[in-house]
Amino acid sequence: MAVAAGVTFYVLLALFPGIAALISLYGLFADPGTISQHVNGLSSIVPGGGTQIITDQMNRVAAQGNGRLSAAFLISLAISLWSANSGMKAICDALNVVYGVREQRSFIMLNAISLALTLALMSFLLLAMAGLVVVPAILSFVGEPDGAPWLVSLLRWPVLLAAIMLIVTALYRYAPSRDNARWRWITWGSVFSAVAWLAVSILFSWYTAHFGSYNKTYGSLGAVF
Repeated sequence: MAVAAGVTFYVLLALFPGIAALISLYGLFADPGTISQHVNGLSSIVPGGGTQIITDQMNRVAAQGNGRLSAAFLISLAISLWSANSGMKAICDALNVVYGVREQRSFIMLNAISLALTLALMSFLLLAMAGLVVVPAILSFVGEPDGAPWLVSLLRWPVLLAAIMLIVTALYRYAPSRDNARWRWITWGSVFSAVAWLAVSILFSWYTAHFGSYNKTYGSLGAVF
């Protein structure tokens, strides 16, 4: 339980600087006039409070100079990367406990592996977020055929499930300190973890949409939940 709490702590610690880094990166290239149009692509998966926070921050950073945006991006990225890498090392420690092995990798090797896994996970999240904007833009450009929104909404769940399984499989293979471990595309552990993760995410999303009142309890932090 203590190890899981440590992982959660570092993930939450990296969340806010990560959001700031993404928004600053967006502000370097975005036209303020297109911000609301792009944010609308996130409205189907991000709650209203979260969309409003993202819109306000994007409008603010897009109005600043590129020099200030570059500095904000670098600082936020450094903090986010450090926090996320610490969380990844906590995951490595947790999987060592699960497999009943001791950490035998050197300090440099452990940090290199955890940093590589962290960058891979962050790259996946960036591509996923880009897809949320790019796919609707492509559909609107070529013209949406009948049933296209329904098909995209249906296909996102199996695609997300496959992506989570791939991430979990990579973590099981490279995060713990195991010698001569083989790569397996599908394992019972990765299937269970992916299905459980997706099921809990769907249930929590449904709960927050129908019963959760986090804005009253946590104020502006309710949008993050």
